[in-house]
Amino acid sequence: MRQPAAEPYWNTNVARHPGILRAVPEGCGDALDVGCGDGLLARKLAGRAKHVIGIDKSPDMIACARELAAGRPQLTFVEGDFLAAELPGSGYDFVCSVTTVHHMNFEAALVRTRWRHDERDGHRPARVTEQCAS
Repeated sequence: MRQPAAEPYWNTNVARHPGILRAVPEGCGDALDVGCGDGLLARKLAGRAKHVIGIDKSPDMIACARELAAGRPQLTFVEGDFLAAELPGSGYDFVCSVTTVHHMNFEAALVRTRWRHDERDGHRPARVTEQCAS
């Protein structure tokens, strides 16, 4: 298993975090980070949303994310495929992904994101952002 980083790190994915954080709506209740890896972005989102769920297919990454988020009950990490996994909560105000969703069936991912949100209130769409390498 990958060991958690003792110090913050930087890479081209992390470089996209400021833009994603600026897109979080004011008063954000629930946020979802698709392809969360070790949870770095999810931990940052926790400063702008009441509750953050991170999902990733890698058991090692989810274990690392959980370890790094220990003692922070507003963070939940789910191991699984975003298109098929059972996710906690009843909808999201904000959904983000860094270089993940474009590897999936994009239409299915977008429909899944909207379905999760529509289940809650049926009329206010979640704000969705996908940051990819250019």
